[in-house]
Order: sequence, then C-alpha cells, then structure tokens
Amino acid sequence: MVRQISKIFFQGLRFNAGIVFSIALLEEVFGDIDIYINPKSTENTIETVFLSYDFQVTRYRESGIPISNFGNIWSEFGLMYCHEDKMLFNLIEYEFVRSIDCFDLNFEIGTQNYMAINPLSLGFIIDLLNPSSLDDEVSLENSLNEAVNFSVSVLRSIKKWGMEKVLIYNLTR
Repeated sequence: MVRQISKIFFQGLRFNAGIVFSIALLEEVFGDIDIYINPKSTENTIETVFLSYDFQVTRYRESGIPISNFGNIWSEFGLMYCHEDKMLFNLIEYEFVRSIDCFDLNFEIGTQNYMAINPLSLGFIIDLLNPSSLDDEVSLENSLNEAVNFSVSVLRSIKKWGMEKVLIYNLTR
C-alpha cells in the first residue's frame, strides 16, 4: 500500500533545493498538501512527511553519493511520479536527483574548469530564493511557495526531457 501524503512539517529558518524539490514532487504526486513551517507540535502519522534544513546523512547510494531529503522522497515516491516507468525513474534519479542531493550535502562532484569557476547549480538558484536581511517583509512561507512553484516547473521539464529520452531509446532498440 502506498502512503498518501497530506501534510509536510518543515523545520528550519532556511530551505534548500532538496526541501523545495521534495515538496514539489509530493505536490505533483498528491495534489495540494498542507505545509507547516516550524510547527509548535508535530503529529507523526503515515500522511506526514518531515523535512529539515539541518538534515543529517544517514544513507548512501551504492556509488557512495549521499542521500538527502530529496533523494529519500524520490526513492519512495519517484516511481509514482514516473507512472511506474523504471527507466524514466532511473534516468531522472541519475541525471537530476543525485546532483540536488550532492549540492545540499556539500558533496563535491565533477571538477572545476581551467579558470576555477564552479558551474552554477540549480541548488544555488534555490538558495537565492530564501529571504535575505535585505528584503522588506518577505516571509519564509512566501519565499518557500515561490521556490516550490519554480521547482514544480523544473520538475515537469525534467520529466518531459526524460520521457523523450526513454522514447528515443525504445524507438532505436
């Protein structure tokens, strides 16, 4: 039996790409979900997901790459998002989910180019959407909603890209 998620409890004063893409994925799979930011009490039910900015690595992939919030949510609900297409699921996992996990956990992948400029990452862009001390009256909730809406669009584009790759692969076999 698959869990039906209706609530997300988010603990923290900032969010990262893993949290935002976890929320975006869950909204894509289950529709509207109630998000509680720093709730006073949290009920631990099967319909609840807990996300935290201060995530501690507890699991690693076989390749040694750590799994953060998004990787955990993807492993449980990504196949549903991909309509049970294992090839699409694996493609998105490999090309997208792992890079978000690595960025969130400061796990270096790849190398810097000859000018020692780090490539701009999607995780960095999501970090920029956090409220800053220069913002006037911008709430964490509004910033998080903006980041989730952006992430839903990116997630849909990644899925469409992956579906196209799988289709081409299947047509050329």
